[in-house]
Amino acid sequence: MKGRPPVDDPIEEETDPELRALFEQRRQASLDAVDAALASHSIDAEQKQEIAELLHQVTGVAAYFGEADLGERCRVDERRLLQSADQQETRQLLEMLRPRLAGCETPPS
Repeated sequence: MKGRPPVDDPIEEETDPELRALFEQRRQASLDAVDAALASHSIDAEQKQEIAELLHQVTGVAAYFGEADLGERCRVDERRLLQSADQQETRQLLEMLRPRLAGCETPPS
């Protein structure tokens, strides 16, 4: 409109911190589920399904927050997790996934 200065989008200003918090909550929930699975004696199908669903949620919003690589890795790892056939394969996958979710490039020593 003529004569009106551009207006910042107040919805975006209000929503971004909320969306960022939701993304971080999903990321943390994924990390917590991975940690719980790794701490258990045996990783069952229910745990794998829960982690896969959480990874799917991270995948859906990671790029929005500049973490497209994380989103892509979560997408691939979600599939790999659901297809993993034995405990060793599942544990190895979760051990590789954990540092990504935690925001580290390499696992802690």
